[in-house]
Amino acid sequence: MASPALLHPDLTKTNREDPFENDPEPTTAFTTVEESGLLRLRHYEPLQPAPDHPPVLIVYSLFKRSFILDLDEERSVIRCFLERGLNVYLVDWRPPHTEHASRGLDAYVNHDLRRAVDCIREREQVDRVSVVGICFGGLLALIYAALHPETVAHLVPVAVGF
Repeated sequence: MASPALLHPDLTKTNREDPFENDPEPTTAFTTVEESGLLRLRHYEPLQPAPDHPPVLIVYSLFKRSFILDLDEERSVIRCFLERGLNVYLVDWRPPHTEHASRGLDAYVNHDLRRAVDCIREREQVDRVSVVGICFGGLLALIYAALHPETVAHLVPVAVGF
């Protein structure tokens, strides 16, 4: 079992309820469309319609905070996608706690990512989504696409270090 200090050493009782409270404010408005376990799925409204493109799911690392993708309006990955008419969803992982110490890749891939993709498919009435996996999220996206290819239109792994 992993040491609780390795899971989230600076988590206090006050921010345990909302581990996102110390994140910088996002520059792009979003709606949380799904929350379950350690998964929080954000949806960003497209700035212009692009009906020929499937929705895009960005899967960021489990170990880093996804706010880095939307820190500044001029340098936002999220805004860049939206300006191209893409319909963007982002997996924002909640920090694990001691009770999640036995959670493995299966839970993240076959439960959380599957839930996110199913939510998007249902909301957008599509069979497949494009998946962009960044950092360790790229590894999760690769595993997901290998196990569930029928739900993935495109796969773009970025900065996968394994």
